[in-house]
This record gives sequence, C-alpha cells and structure tokens, in this order.
Amino acid sequence: MINWSDTIKALEDYRNYVLTQAKRNLTMNKIKSGSRLYKSLRGIVAVKQSRSLTGRFQSGKQPQVTFKMNDYGRFVDEGVQGTKEGATAKPYKFDKNKKSIPWDVVEGFVTKRARNPKTGRFQSKNTMLYLIGKSIHEKGIKRSLFFTRPLNKRRVSSANKIAKGAANDITREFTNQLRIYFKDNKTLTK
Repeated sequence: MINWSDTIKALEDYRNYVLTQAKRNLTMNKIKSGSRLYKSLRGIVAVKQSRSLTGRFQSGKQPQVTFKMNDYGRFVDEGVQGTKEGATAKPYKFDKNKKSIPWDVVEGFVTKRARNPKTGRFQSKNTMLYLIGKSIHEKGIKRSLFFTRPLNKRRVSSANKIAKGAANDITREFTNQLRIYFKDNKTLTK
C-alpha cells in the first residue's frame, strides 16, 4: 500500500491556506471570529477508498481534501438574489411568491437586538422577526466569495504540488516493491 506522505503534506498546505484566507475574509466582512460560520469552517485531509464516477468503490485508496462549513455558508459566499433585486449572477434566489423568509432563521439575531434604532425602545420580538426577514427577502444576501476566492486562487499551484507529491509517493512505493521483488528472487535462485 502506498504511503501518501508527500501528497498529504501538499493537501494539508492547501487546506491550511484556504481556511486561513477564508477566515480572514470573514473577519474583513465583519463576520466575527466567534460566529457559528467562522467556527464551522474546517478541512479534512484523509486517505479514502476511491470511487468511480458512478459511485462504485474501486481498488486502492487515495488522499482527498474535503471542506465543510455550516449550510448557510454557501449563501454567504455566493449570495442570494432578493425579490426586489434586478437580475444578478447569484446562483440562489428567494421565492417571489412568499413575503418573507422563515422567522426562525432570524430569531437568534433578533433576540440580541430587539431595540428600535429610532426610538431606542424595545420592539416586540415578532415585529422584529417579520421586518428583518422581509428586508432580507427583498434585498437578498450580498455575495462575499469569502471561501471561493482562496479556494480558486491557489488551485493551480497546489494541484502542481499535489501532483509532484503523488509522483514522489508512487515512485517511492514502486522502488520499494522492486527492491522486495529482487530481494525475494535472489534468495530463490541460490
């Protein structure tokens, strides 16, 4: 079995760069380091059983990097088109047949900030949920590309490093197998 040490090192370097830059971009977009999205960002480098395009298992194992984050991270990264917004390149859209987004999505945000900015008095929670949900539904979510930019920025150079690492690992394993083969054959002929 191949020891993928050089390939894994290259994948870990790529993962570390992407996560560091994504977290930096979130901070620059004023999404705090204590937020759920910031904390949910992670990358996993592992050697897994390879699969074909149809999903069937194939022989051999290969190193892979997988990035994970909260589900709404995609919406923050790629943006969501609002109902009152003109045509945009955003891949997601709010349904125009609805008047607002579900209240439970906004509830955590509102419980901390249920104060009317004009009067300074507290609003009822349901009023705030409705108003904020309706505003997000109409205006959409701004596209930040906090994750996509670092993912694509080093894709080519990292792919080259990963390919070199894989070539080194395969060559090392091939050499070891040849060494074992010739060592066994010498003992058989004597």
